[in-house]
Amino acid sequence: MVTSAATGTDPMTSAHMRNWMECVRSRQKPNADVVAGYHHSIATIMTNAALRTGQQATFDPNHQEVLVGGKPFLY
Repeated sequence: MVTSAATGTDPMTSAHMRNWMECVRSRQKPNADVVAGYHHSIATIMTNAALRTGQQATFDPNHQEVLVGGKPFLY
């Protein structure tokens, strides 16, 4: 089965979208599920926090917050 993912972007994005659409149809787990996306987002926010503040960023899993200087990072 061929699934078109005309996203107008790079091949990896097209492959990701194609995998997602195929999994919607088949009800199987995609290559990158919501948990993987959540962890990727945390890493991206931590990187952004460190770059903006010049300080080390950490993650508090109990409160699900990115911290800088012991305080929640706010954009």
